Amino acid sequence: GLWCAPFDFSEKSETFRNHPEWFIKDANYINSHKMMIDFGTEGARKYLYDLFYKISHEWGFRYVKIDFVASLLALNGYGRKGYNNLKNLKEAFQIIRSAVTEDTYILACSAPLIPLAGLADGLRTGYDIFERWESLKTVARQTAKHYFMYEYINIDPDCLLLRTKDKQEEDCFRLCTRTEEVRTFAAYMQAAGGTLMISDKIALLNAEDDKLYKSLFPLNKKPAVPVDLFEREIPSVYYFGKRNGVEKYTVINWTDKTEKFIIKRNTESFVKCGDTVSDRKVKNLTVKLKAHTARTVLFSESKAF
Repeated sequence: GLWCAPFDFSEKSETFRNHPEWFIKDANYINSHKMMIDFGTEGARKYLYDLFYKISHEWGFRYVKIDFVASLLALNGYGRKGYNNLKNLKEAFQIIRSAVTEDTYILACSAPLIPLAGLADGLRTGYDIFERWESLKTVARQTAKHYFMYEYINIDPDCLLLRTKDKQEEDCFRLCTRTEEVRTFAAYMQAAGGTLMISDKIALLNAEDDKLYKSLFPLNKKPAVPVDLFEREIPSVYYFGKRNGVEKYTVINWTDKTEKFIIKRNTESFVKCGDTVSDRKVKNLTVKLKAHTARTVLFSESKAF
């Protein structure tokens, strides 16, 4: 894949020096040292098309991440009458979409959601993933609440990291430091659905890590529904639906202390919580979790899970 920021130009860039007529004329934006391009101009449109045609057709990239979108759309200063930042955004992505191959996956990062539905394949709606537990909480807070948009766009919760300090090379500087939080991290990524970006060097991982990765496949393309969406700042109970007679939930404790979570259902079923299978059918289930941990819970009419 290739990372790029086609909306971001320096005043020292060759593009700006050679084609100042492609950029907005608002002096306030020029003084900010952010040269914001006006894709309402013919030359800028051809430039963008040629660039992404080269990236996809000639260089062969099939995944392109387009970053820093919304923050680099000028509010005004465009040359075309009635043209604005929203039209500039849609024009640019229509050009990009037409320039790349059909199987090129376009991810728009830090971009408005609705205007790009159908133009971008995936949309980053959350914070970057770092090695800190707080970054995962922030990503979950921001992405879980967009679960209902999956029919139109893939919500991208950033990348999954399983490595610990003993499974890194010199150039792997972001790592997870707590084993249990790594499992929680993977559990949320599965619940989030949509895209699953892997940021580990697979050859450096051990058999346990491989097992955890394999548990995420086949990919969950439909986000799990956060059933306690309006009860908590970050949803903790996620419902995956029913498959082959088995209903699946994932429960995540985002807090810093042991908590109890209730899964409420309308029918009685046998339950498998972690590795334990119940001896009798139950309707509602209380799950007690330590801080920063997750648990998969299955419900079935039979005890054969």
